[in-house]
Amino acid sequence: MILKHYGTATINFSNSLLARLDINNGDGYWRKEGDFNLVLGSTAVNLKSKSGMLRVIQYAEKYRLIIEDYEGLDMWDGSLGFKKTNTLYE
Repeated sequence: MILKHYGTATINFSNSLLARLDINNGDGYWRKEGDFNLVLGSTAVNLKSKSGMLRVIQYAEKYRLIIEDYEGLDMWDGSLGFKKTNTLYE
């Protein structure tokens, strides 16, 4: 996932994550929701829903994204739902 200026994004997730978030790979949109949430959408219409919501947390001194929007992070099981890939950008 690459977040760009003006709310645009490039999404490249596995099929299981796409199904959980109800979005598609390719060009999309993002917006901030509240203090800790990021909403992704494949189209402007999809962006208005919260189906593509990710929660930003700080864990082990690093920022992480989790899919569920827990009311209290004590309920979080520690699963991030993502695998990290190191990629160099020009």
